[in-house]
Amino acid sequence: MRITHCSNRKKDREWTVERCEDYMSKLQKLYTGGFLEKPEQVWNSDETAFDTSEMYDRVVARKGAKQIPSQFDGTEEGSVTILPCGNAVGIQLKFVDLYSGKVHVLSRLYDTHGLCYHAVNSSGYMDQVHFASYVKDEVFPAITELKTVIFVDGHFTHVNNLRLVRYCKKFFEATEKRVEILCLPAGQTNHLQPFEVSAFGGVKKKWEMYLRDRRLVEGGIVKTLIHQLSFLRESLKFYFRSNCQVTNDNLLSHVVKLWYRTEGCVDKYAFNVGKCLKSGFAKRPVSVFPRCDQEDS
Repeated sequence: MRITHCSNRKKDREWTVERCEDYMSKLQKLYTGGFLEKPEQVWNSDETAFDTSEMYDRVVARKGAKQIPSQFDGTEEGSVTILPCGNAVGIQLKFVDLYSGKVHVLSRLYDTHGLCYHAVNSSGYMDQVHFASYVKDEVFPAITELKTVIFVDGHFTHVNNLRLVRYCKKFFEATEKRVEILCLPAGQTNHLQPFEVSAFGGVKKKWEMYLRDRRLVEGGIVKTLIHQLSFLRESLKFYFRSNCQVTNDNLLSHVVKLWYRTEGCVDKYAFNVGKCLKSGFAKRPVSVFPRCDQEDS
């Protein structure tokens, strides 16, 4: 029997009839205003975190052991905030990589082929300045329609962002292209956010596989000399092919390699199934977002 998590039950209680009708009325208003007529008009952006190591909440040790050896020394494990942005056609822009710190580190951009929007702040979490600057520098130049809507979650950097409002106003005055920012209902992004489930679910699974297979684990049951030699040969082959372990400083090169399928990308780890990201993250040549003109089946 499956038991639902308490947070899921809380989200179900929050999704009331009033909130649903309010969200549908906003969509209807956008559709009436001409913002949902073409897939090129619909954009989505969302944050997620990429870890540099695969961590476990449980370990196995001999009973009574006072000190348990760890694979990491406490300095190698880290997390980087990644914010991708794409539209309903499947076009993906440069993703934001946000580190915690005081200065930009140029070496982190090695082997990224200019496919990252590098940012840094004291916390490592998205703030209003970086989000607004990313929309201005990367999203606005990619907009081709006169009316566009960007779907985001209810994070405070998206809601309380007067800088972004000012950028949208200046963009409209300069190009006559109107951009609307629509925040999804709180607690329902796992159902309504296109990047939340359809993209990040598969991406995170591939990333965990990639981290797991890059790690050389000593031990295990190797009974015969032939098995030992075979294990050693495959381990060395994998070690030289993988070049180095994933760390905070080279994480972007690994993410870019899998995201954009650059040289060295293994198909089973690739985030996107196609040769480029124009097909979105779907397994078939369709976009991440449903088309507005699609008939109901």
